[in-house]
Amino acid sequence: VFTNSWGVITDGPVDSNYTQDSHCEWLIKANGTNKFITLSFRSMGTECSYDYVFVYDGGSFKSPLLGSFSGKTEPQQVIAKSGYMLILLYSDTNYVLDGFRAEFSITDCPNNCSDNGYCNNNRCICGNEWGGFDCSKRLCPDNCGKHEGRGDCINGKCICRQRCSGQSCSLYEFDLEGNKWHWLSYSENGLTPRAAHSAIYVEATDALYVFGGYNLNEILGQLEVYNFQNSTWTDEFGKELPGRNLLKRVEPSAIARLMKSADPKWQDNWGMSKRKSFFNSLLFLNENTTIRRRQRHSQKPEMLKPAARFGHAGCEIDDGFVIFGGKLDNGSLSNELWLFNVHIKKWELRAVLSDLQPPPLTRHTLTKVGDMLYLFGGSTADGEFSSRLYSITLKSDGTEQWQKVRTRGGKELDVRIVAHTTVYHSATNSLLVYGGIVAGVARFSKLSDRMYAFQLDQRHWTEIHYTREILRDRYVPRERAFHSANILGNYLVVFGGYSHRHNKEEICYDNQMYLYHLGCHVWVNPEILGKTNDSIYPKQQGVFAHASSVRKGNTLILAGGYHGNINGDLLAYIVPPMIAVRTGEHYDPESVCGRHRNYAECSADPECGWCSADAICYGRTVGANCTTNLQTTRCLGVCPALLDCKSCLIHGLPHADGKPFVSAAYKLGLAECTWCVQNARCNHKDDNFGFCGLREDSSKRMHGWWGAKGTEVVKPELCRELDQRPGLTYIRYFHPVNMTQPDVVDIINATSADMTTPNTPVLRNESPNGTMVGRLLGFLRPPLEWEEELNVCVSYCNTTLRIGDDISTFNAQQKNCHSMKWPEDEKSNRIPIDFQAWKTVNIGAYNAHQLVSSIQLKHKENEREPAKVFRFEYLEPYSNGSCSQYKNCKYCLTDSLCGWCDLTNSCVSRLDTENISCSVDGDWRYLTSQPSDCSNCSNFISCESCTEMGLCEWWVEEARCARIGTASEAVRTLDQCPTSCYKRPDCSSCLQQRGRCVWCEATQQCFSFSVYTSEYQFGMCREWLDQAFPLVTNQENNFLQNTKTQEQCKSCSHYTNCTTCLSSLSCGWCYNSSNPITGMCVQGDFNEPHMNCSNALNIPNARWAYAQCPDVDECGLGLHDCHPEAICTNTDGSFSCHCKRGFIGDGRATCTRTCYNICEHGTCQGEPDYLCKCDLGWTGDDCSINCGCNNHSNCPNEVGVCDECQNWTEGEYCERCKSGSFGNATTEQGNYKRRDDNFNKSTQSISIYDNIFKYHQALHCRLS
Repeated sequence: VFTNSWGVITDGPVDSNYTQDSHCEWLIKANGTNKFITLSFRSMGTECSYDYVFVYDGGSFKSPLLGSFSGKTEPQQVIAKSGYMLILLYSDTNYVLDGFRAEFSITDCPNNCSDNGYCNNNRCICGNEWGGFDCSKRLCPDNCGKHEGRGDCINGKCICRQRCSGQSCSLYEFDLEGNKWHWLSYSENGLTPRAAHSAIYVEATDALYVFGGYNLNEILGQLEVYNFQNSTWTDEFGKELPGRNLLKRVEPSAIARLMKSADPKWQDNWGMSKRKSFFNSLLFLNENTTIRRRQRHSQKPEMLKPAARFGHAGCEIDDGFVIFGGKLDNGSLSNELWLFNVHIKKWELRAVLSDLQPPPLTRHTLTKVGDMLYLFGGSTADGEFSSRLYSITLKSDGTEQWQKVRTRGGKELDVRIVAHTTVYHSATNSLLVYGGIVAGVARFSKLSDRMYAFQLDQRHWTEIHYTREILRDRYVPRERAFHSANILGNYLVVFGGYSHRHNKEEICYDNQMYLYHLGCHVWVNPEILGKTNDSIYPKQQGVFAHASSVRKGNTLILAGGYHGNINGDLLAYIVPPMIAVRTGEHYDPESVCGRHRNYAECSADPECGWCSADAICYGRTVGANCTTNLQTTRCLGVCPALLDCKSCLIHGLPHADGKPFVSAAYKLGLAECTWCVQNARCNHKDDNFGFCGLREDSSKRMHGWWGAKGTEVVKPELCRELDQRPGLTYIRYFHPVNMTQPDVVDIINATSADMTTPNTPVLRNESPNGTMVGRLLGFLRPPLEWEEELNVCVSYCNTTLRIGDDISTFNAQQKNCHSMKWPEDEKSNRIPIDFQAWKTVNIGAYNAHQLVSSIQLKHKENEREPAKVFRFEYLEPYSNGSCSQYKNCKYCLTDSLCGWCDLTNSCVSRLDTENISCSVDGDWRYLTSQPSDCSNCSNFISCESCTEMGLCEWWVEEARCARIGTASEAVRTLDQCPTSCYKRPDCSSCLQQRGRCVWCEATQQCFSFSVYTSEYQFGMCREWLDQAFPLVTNQENNFLQNTKTQEQCKSCSHYTNCTTCLSSLSCGWCYNSSNPITGMCVQGDFNEPHMNCSNALNIPNARWAYAQCPDVDECGLGLHDCHPEAICTNTDGSFSCHCKRGFIGDGRATCTRTCYNICEHGTCQGEPDYLCKCDLGWTGDDCSINCGCNNHSNCPNEVGVCDECQNWTEGEYCERCKSGSFGNATTEQGNYKRRDDNFNKSTQSISIYDNIFKYHQALHCRLS
């Protein structure tokens, strides 16, 4: 607990890490509740979103939360207004970093009014040109741009002229240069700070509408509107929000007090002329409000409107905007669709008559396409991530109906996403989905950097596989969620977001803007924008869970968001004309290439090229005037980013009805694609690289078995029949082997395959040993004149090879190769082959050092040449055509003539038309022909979805879905599934039942850990508890049979002493002041317990300890372990033991009897009398009395009566040396001089003499 006016708070010494799985609390107390406590961070380093520094405005966790900081970004300054500040560092069980260091100060006014004003009665009275809570904000920044005709400063506020907006009137609608950030309003004088809200720009009113959100303490439900015409914030009725000015009038009494104590030059400091009347001058004061703001919205009759929410989605429509879903104040999710009409300023609940209703969702997206709205993704009430897509077209009579969009292709399980972005790309009539949090396995989710496209005409999903370098450029964004994305011109503009890579990057809140060119499909270097002072993002901290919108086609608007604390800043960025132009203006990016001022800017622009001959930037396709080759950046187009036939031909085609896409990529034909079957590659239509399937793939530059020219597919409906890639079918079966349910199916380009064992965990009671099978299946297609010899190579496995009708067996404990002849009766050039290998494997952790098995089939012309594997020009996948025998997707795709129909869950022939063979009630779907598009058991993250197919089983303790039959104790039917985490009402059921759930102590909710980063952002789960029992194999399980289940749930009452009690977060000690050991551990905080201590202990006047345990008087309570002959002395937090007088020892183990007195000039004689024996010249019980005999005699009769002088002394007090001796008998040192003048003064003699002298020096008198 700190009470000083200044201090430093840190988790430990510099260059050391904080402790794993721990917490530390600090309380700063001012000497009054009207004081301000300012916390300024000097360094920060914790694990993003898992280890937090929480700061509260008060003394308990019930106080308003000011911030929840994590990562390595230095937080903003934090100010508490209550006179108390509580700080908590919470660390989970994962890795730790170097922690934080911060300074605090306690002042009468916030920040001492930033030296721009006076502190009066704990309020800042700001000087000339300054305002704000702490006088840190300029009232009219840049003088409102008056020198440029943008606005005027009137009464401490910028009044902007037409087409200008912002607090300094800097945002000019017709800005022709762009590349500038504009701060339109601060949190203090603008938007109520919030995160996870919606912000929608409506062109009809030229206004931004912000609704909902979360401010770390409560969910917001008011609509706030920013009007770009007059730069003001209003409520939904158009009334300017009160309390939004940086200034307020000063009370007259405050003025009087100030004038009495102010500096004589106060009028000049405040810009007040003596000629003006004081009372006609504007003197303002920022209102010192509490954390609960006063009523800010105009009072209107209650009307139907949406409840407060956050995590919802919204988009613009013709008459205003709509919002859908979100999380409500009671914790439930909403599936309401609300419309706000900006013309009549009224809310309306829509789609209430719809027969189909989407599920309640949060962290989803809502996107407008023409008259239709598309709802995608998000998290459902059970915490699962949704991949469903819904659509609705609003009707004037309110009879609109929700429709579930039935996709025709693509793997929907891959697009289970939350906290992502979705935009509409008109040129391809597609929805583009970027980033977000995707489902990984049941216990974990992961951030995504993937980009998906949903083509609306064909209703087909695909991933856009843009180029990713191993060492990424900084302008290629990493995985992220809670970011924003908008289309401006030809670019997808991504800003901010939560981007965290465990143990690698702790960028919790990114502050970068990323540009993705939608024609070239590359991330673009921000050098394209040019560098100026105004082009740099004006805030040090990044942001996520903010909201964005686009104004006038070329202005990016950012509102609010989270970066440890919540902000209400409103920022705008006008992109330069090379990126986008105002709505309605002609856009030709190549025509403005000349605006680039240097090589760096020009070469970063995919639309341009730099001519080194004349140092001019030209359009990429109009650079004929350049006498040298244009230096350009990469522009590959969309085709290389599409990896399968249907994706290539559906997404690699411009939308006929779309807006013309003006781009060099389109002029170069990079947007129209064809599919080459032989090399499984998507090429742009005019690609002249070479003939498909021949140029780069054949080792002898000869054509393959398919003929002189490869197969090029130009229509998606032809993929079903023509996309028959050459190669061999490679099938792997993991333990336990089920030949009707393969684990991996692939087409490989050569007759060589490794049998790698998956590192799969092993459940208890399951054997760590098993069998694995690999199988190469298909046809060899050698030329008819083939005369080459066959070679078979086998490593660490047993094999059977069938070629035609011949069968051979090979076993190898190491690598062995064997020669064999072609089957004599096989004369065709299509020879069936079935090469099977099997081996015994160790599973799970036992697989770490297992040797890799492999099989190879080779050929060679003669003995002089090395054998070579067959390449794909000699290989054809297995085909049979008996599709109905295959009962699951991967098994179906082992036959290249078959495809899997997800609609009917059946395997059908690829020779049949899809809209007939894979159709239900008029709805049809493209056949699945790629094994990677099959639904794997590992894709399912809940027991219910896992067991629904009948092909998978749920491993409860591992919380994982696996192929059925792999574990004897696994769950295989829905009724055996454990209760879902979100349905478990308390900690005990959450953690003690099977199922790997997590309990959030702060919110008292049970959840699956896969939703932690999406559901509990902003530090909403201050403390969580996990199940702790280990996953072990049968061999490791022997010692656990009788182990008692560890108590998982936290309860303060579990702790029976104060020390362990206070080591647990939020626990304190109720105690009896007369015996503090007698007490009870209960929940509470620095201020008070959460229950009455006296009632808990059933005693009056019980006391409370939270910061440190009360001192216990062990001595008085008889709780010490001192020796019986020792005295116990109470100390702070402990006690000490000292032996009594007359005893010696450590006071605990021993106290041995000795003389009662301390023998100062003598020795203790021990048994039986334990008395002091005094040295010569001393007397008394403790030998402390000098006899007065100059230490040459005892005085047994009386002090001063010497009984016998010794040491060659004499006299009444032995004060003289006897005759024949010399020295000084009365001093302790004594001295003497040599009487023998003829003494031998050799060195040796002198040394001997001196030694004798030193030895007898104490005698004082010495014989001469």
